[in-house]
Amino acid sequence: MVLLYGYGLITDDNNTRKLAVKLAEATALASSITLVSKITIGRARPFLDKDIYYTNAFTIKDDYNSFPSEHTTLAFAYSTVMANEVDNVFWKIGWYSLAGLVGYARIYHNQHWFSDVLMGAAIGYFSGEFVSNQNSTEKEETLIKLFPAPNGFALQIIF
Repeated sequence: MVLLYGYGLITDDNNTRKLAVKLAEATALASSITLVSKITIGRARPFLDKDIYYTNAFTIKDDYNSFPSEHTTLAFAYSTVMANEVDNVFWKIGWYSLAGLVGYARIYHNQHWFSDVLMGAAIGYFSGEFVSNQNSTEKEETLIKLFPAPNGFALQIIF
């Protein structure tokens, strides 16, 4: 996302910069929802040979942070943002197929239950849709400011 934004900055392509920002926003939203869910629920991963309903709530141990799948969440968030950028059915099928393969791989490698992947896909999809459908201000100019702060310098990007 940083490289994409930098590319848009160098080439003076406002659409590329906006796409990078949408991807960053989708990442922040989807990851926040997923992280809170993982810690709150604490579902055991399949490789632990525990029951699908076994939970260890309010833990940060990776073995008990199966629900929902963050890899799948982010794959669907990115795919949804990208799919909404171009009005072409093959473009959309391609992006969602890639996201689906991520979910399949998580199940195949015994890291997640099917319901973990399904919920991750839902969170990612709706996060991507939310970000894509927000009305952004149609500013054509991006401002970058560097100013002194108490512990060094602060960078402000306004777009």
